[in-house]
Amino acid sequence: MRPVLRVIGIVCAVAGVWGCAASQGSGRAQPGNAQNIESDRDDGACNRSPRAHRTSMLIELLKDEHAYIRQASARVLAQLGREDSSIVAAVEATLQDPNADVRRLSAAILGELGPIARVATSALLNRLSDSHALVRQSAARALVRLGGDAELIVPQLVKMLKDRAPLCRMCAAEALGALGPSAKASVPALVETLDDEVDEVSVEAMRAIGMMGYEGRAAVPRLIEILEGGTFLVRWNAAAALGNIGPGAKEAAPALRRSLNDDDDAVREHAAEALRKIEL
Repeated sequence: MRPVLRVIGIVCAVAGVWGCAASQGSGRAQPGNAQNIESDRDDGACNRSPRAHRTSMLIELLKDEHAYIRQASARVLAQLGREDSSIVAAVEATLQDPNADVRRLSAAILGELGPIARVATSALLNRLSDSHALVRQSAARALVRLGGDAELIVPQLVKMLKDRAPLCRMCAAEALGALGPSAKASVPALVETLDDEVDEVSVEAMRAIGMMGYEGRAAVPRLIEILEGGTFLVRWNAAAALGNIGPGAKEAAPALRRSLNDDDDAVREHAAEALRKIEL
């Protein structure tokens, strides 16, 4: 099938235009007698078939050779899945697809569906060890959006903080931060991640710690060290994290006051803001 025809197929899927369309037009029988009731029953069976047909076609298009076709199909599946729970199971099955981009998109779709896709939690956790980094990232973000059991998800995200790919380590820290205080068990691992060789990973760990508020207070001593000796990027993020920890970071107040004289504007601004939050 040519790409343009596949796009038309996706449009049809959105509109729900399938083989039963004719029976839904002006010639459809009106209820009121036995013959029409039987006709309505036939229409009901017909209406169930197109839904399954639509899902099957979109799943196939999710595996298309053209990336834009896959993306379009993913968007439609995410939209329709909010009203058709059968799509969750169909998409979950594609997490095993040989094509890494199909697995990535499948995880993203499940994330878009949110809590209604929690049945796919186990399958997504398995994708955290996928051979492709983008799939691992997509699965991590999806797990957070599903809003499942933190006790189940957090240990797997902590393992991901040691991923060989910096972007995956960043994603794991981002996901833990999004879980907030419910991920407080990850604080020791996030403190270790503050020493990551990639500044951007370290920064994401600081943000995650800050998003846990008071529960991130165990990181305060290390954040003080970073505030006084890192690059400007990590210094101002350390100040921001200390501020977000709030009163639990009171011991950082002297270091933050010294940072008010930092050479970098951003460091000075975040240090001042942190002091306001800590000394409330």
